[in-house]
Amino acid sequence: MTESDRRSDRQALDFLNVENAKRNLERPFYEDPELKIANSPYSFQDHTLYFIQSGQEEGRYIIPRGCLEEFATTPRDRLELKLITMNETLVLHAIQRGLTIDSLGMAFAQAYIEQERRYKSTQVR
Repeated sequence: MTESDRRSDRQALDFLNVENAKRNLERPFYEDPELKIANSPYSFQDHTLYFIQSGQEEGRYIIPRGCLEEFATTPRDRLELKLITMNETLVLHAIQRGLTIDSLGMAFAQAYIEQERRYKSTQVR
């Protein structure tokens, strides 16, 4: 294999890694019939929580950088206070929709796990 072939292979691999990273950014980290957590379309370091009704995104809340991990790792008895501190309206909206703080906590935990899994899968080995 010549140096030119190796360079071409590296460029192809780099392109595939970039394309894979783009796809990972576009896919939600967590999604169920009532909630979706994804990267923010405005800042790749932030996340967005969407409330879903009848298949349509109804409410959108920005989850600032670092808060996804914080919410995912917070004990159940303290999660509501942290969520209220960040955005009381998010909590009220969730409760009005019949969601519990536990269901929000589970969604944050699953989203964080998926985010970490994707991050680790993109690391060069």
